[in-house]
Amino acid sequence: MSVARIMAVIGLGALLSACATVAPPSAPTAPESSRNLTLRDRYNIPHPQGVATIYIDSVAVHHTRAEGSTIAWKDDANVWHWSQVSENGPGGLLSIEPKMEYNRDKLLKANDAKALDALIRNPALYSGKVRRTGEPGIGAPYHVMEIVSPKGHVILRWDGRLIGPSGAVADIMLGH
Repeated sequence: MSVARIMAVIGLGALLSACATVAPPSAPTAPESSRNLTLRDRYNIPHPQGVATIYIDSVAVHHTRAEGSTIAWKDDANVWHWSQVSENGPGGLLSIEPKMEYNRDKLLKANDAKALDALIRNPALYSGKVRRTGEPGIGAPYHVMEIVSPKGHVILRWDGRLIGPSGAVADIMLGH
C-alpha cells in the first residue's frame, strides 16, 4: 500500500472518530428557541432543562399575535415534566398590549412519557425531515421544535400538522 493511501486511510479514520464523538448541544441553538425563552423571561418563568429537553415555539398572527412556549424535559430521576406559557399581543392587525394568557405546568402521563422515551431513542427523529398534512388557514400557527437529547439534536419547522416520529412528539407536546 502506498504512503499516500495509508495517510488517506488514517485521515479518514481520524475524521470518522471525531464525528462519532460529537455530542449534541446541552442548550437550544435555534433562534426561535431563544425567542421561546425570552417569552418566559418577560413573565419571570423558569427555563426548564433536563437530561432530554424538547422546545416548541408556536406563533400565530392575524388580528393579534399569539405565541406559545412549550417545553418538556426529562429530569435526573427520569420523570418527564411539561410547561406551557401563552402570550397574546401586538403584531397583527390590532395594536394591543402584550398579556400572558396562561402558564401551565404538569407531569406527563405515564403513556406519554413512555412514548417520548421511545421516540427520542429513534434515529429517524433526528433526520430533520419534515412531513406534514393539511393546509394551514389564515392565522394558523407556525411551529419550531428543537429536541436536545443524549441521542441527538434536531430543529424542525412546520405549519399544518406534523406527521411521522416528529409528529408523534409534537402531538404529545401540543396536546393533539
